[in-house]
Amino acid sequence: MRPWEIYLRRGRDGFMRVLILALFLAGSVTGGGLDFSTVRPQVNCGSDVVHPFTLEVVPLTPIRPGAPVTARIVFESRVPLDEVSLRIQTPRDLTLLSAPASDWGRMRAAESRQAEFTVIVPRSGPRRTVEVTVEGKLDGSLIRRGAILNLAGSQEPFRLVTTADGRKIREVPARKLP
Repeated sequence: MRPWEIYLRRGRDGFMRVLILALFLAGSVTGGGLDFSTVRPQVNCGSDVVHPFTLEVVPLTPIRPGAPVTARIVFESRVPLDEVSLRIQTPRDLTLLSAPASDWGRMRAAESRQAEFTVIVPRSGPRRTVEVTVEGKLDGSLIRRGAILNLAGSQEPFRLVTTADGRKIREVPARKLP
């Protein structure tokens, strides 16, 4: 059995492969070939997929080992949500001075909420994270979004950097957390 007969037995896709193969072979035999240098791909990328709500955790006080850190949670919904709740999860060695959860109830579209929490960072140890999760029901389906407050420990290598507005901050190299 010849190769193109095998392709033809595979149905329509096989026939298209044989047709394309024939075009390439015909072009190479006649010396013309197919010239793709003038063909410019047209790329149209776009997306209108947006998460129904935004969540951000912003530290309000400097993050220092052994000191309390206060952060603000900023939440805004683009759609109406039911049964909205907030949950804050910390590692066992962090002391959370705020409530670990809060029920916010129903929210209208374009409505925003804020909350603050305070944790005490241990004096030593590795990097820790505080996980903040907000979830709510959209048309009966539960959706959630999370954000993280990253607390670099004293064992992390860092360098002091002065920002454009004159503040001094610790810059810690990024790495994968365990």
